[in-house]
Amino acid sequence: MRLPAAQDLTRAQYSGWACVFCRVRLSKGAVSAGRAEGRCGAHDLSVEVFACPSCAPLVARPVKTGADS
Repeated sequence: MRLPAAQDLTRAQYSGWACVFCRVRLSKGAVSAGRAEGRCGAHDLSVEVFACPSCAPLVARPVKTGADS
């Protein structure tokens, strides 16, 4: 699943308090979902975001190929 833009996140999602996908509170653990990218003029708003354990399978993982070994 694709991450939302940084400027589209709620305050809780941007701060790492809520799941980037379903907005549930991350009180029972979290998995890094990657980096939500965004800019506002000259300001870089990009931030690492997190997913709840239920949404963790939605996080795109890089696929290893034989060339990666």
